[in-house]
Amino acid sequence: MVDDYGSAKMKCPVCGSTSIIKDESSGEIYCAKCGTVIDESSLDFKPPPIYEERSDYTRIRPYDSVAGDRERKLLEAFQNYINNFAYRLGVPYYVKETAINYFVRMLDSNKKIYPENVKYFAIALLYIAARENNYPLSYKVIKKTLRIESEKIMKAIRASYETLHLKPRQVDPRIYLQQIIEKLKINDYEAAQAARNLLKVAEERGMISGKDIRGVIGGIIYVIVKAFAIRKTQREIAKACGITEVTIRNRFIEFAKLFEELTGVKVELRKKAKRRPRVKVKI
Repeated sequence: MVDDYGSAKMKCPVCGSTSIIKDESSGEIYCAKCGTVIDESSLDFKPPPIYEERSDYTRIRPYDSVAGDRERKLLEAFQNYINNFAYRLGVPYYVKETAINYFVRMLDSNKKIYPENVKYFAIALLYIAARENNYPLSYKVIKKTLRIESEKIMKAIRASYETLHLKPRQVDPRIYLQQIIEKLKINDYEAAQAARNLLKVAEERGMISGKDIRGVIGGIIYVIVKAFAIRKTQREIAKACGITEVTIRNRFIEFAKLFEELTGVKVELRKKAKRRPRVKVKI
């Protein structure tokens, strides 16, 4: 069973987030934002120090950190592509920022990047940045949305992993579930626990294997909000997960059956009133 372990005075030592989760079954404590598995002894229980604001402080932008006219032109083109693709894919700003920082690192590493390939690296780094931030952006969604040659995207992904010295990561559904719970502002502790338990059992039974994790989490949350009478609509949940309401309903049917099996509580989609047959009237 996963339990909330965070408070306003407890912070992740890596990203500073206060969303700390403890998995009682494994004993692991991890950050719901960045996914870092941490020890209790490394948690920061102190309030953040207050620093005096320095008048000479200037935030360094990625553009300012790149030397050379060619590199700056590549970065400018990359940012244009990344803004367009991030908007069309609906990814959050922090994924886009991570992708930009990755591109700057690649430029600093003297990786040979041709102008005609910048757009493929923009897609590749969005994909990688999403996984590094535990945001579920599937390759299938990228191809369907952007309609760009997949072979060149895959080549850019491989080159990016190699240059950045990163290993492919899988999205942790537990962390994504917590992110959506927080995004929807579901404050019912028992409901959140029920959602985590439902996800855990579904994972153990192989029910989420090969499925878009966004749909899985959306379906589980919709089951829970109906079971606990929480006022959240299909539309709100679909928007939070970045999927359609049709996907929510399809996943709901699967997880509603599992929820009934585990709890004995039956939850159903709201049924539409049956349409009465039209009666012919002779005048």
